[in-house]
Amino acid sequence: MKPYAGVEAYFELVPWATVGGILLAFQLFFMIYFNNGWAEGNILLLIMQIFTIVQFADSILLMWDEPEVMYNIVYKVFRYIFLAASIIFNFIYILFFINLMTLVYSGDIWEYNEDNLETLFVMRSDLTDEDTWAIYDIFSAMVTTYFLIAYAPTFAIDLVI
Repeated sequence: MKPYAGVEAYFELVPWATVGGILLAFQLFFMIYFNNGWAEGNILLLIMQIFTIVQFADSILLMWDEPEVMYNIVYKVFRYIFLAASIIFNFIYILFFINLMTLVYSGDIWEYNEDNLETLFVMRSDLTDEDTWAIYDIFSAMVTTYFLIAYAPTFAIDLVI
């Protein structure tokens, strides 16, 4: 395999490797510093970090665009798996964003009725006590905001794939 020496490397691969590397470094810093070392070994956080690193490595290979790599039958199967994983993750990320906007604006952008996607989220109408609404909304907004901040680099990396 010959090394990639095309001029496209300077306009595609190098900028993406720089930006993606900065995003990955931000996420690593966030997970190590703010989460006290991935919450002392939380398996979900570790798996998501490995997922982000694998997706970033795949995006580098996609930007590299070397024919010997791109048309390898084994890598081709993994490319489709990585693409499906990125689509699923980004869909879930967007649902979390919609959920946060629903909590923050409490009905201004999402009407609570039977005709829309009420089954996707726990709605205020599911809780009977008004005091529980505030506690639930605050906790749900905190968890959702954490997810959106912690995995924004994964979302950006998956957009490239």
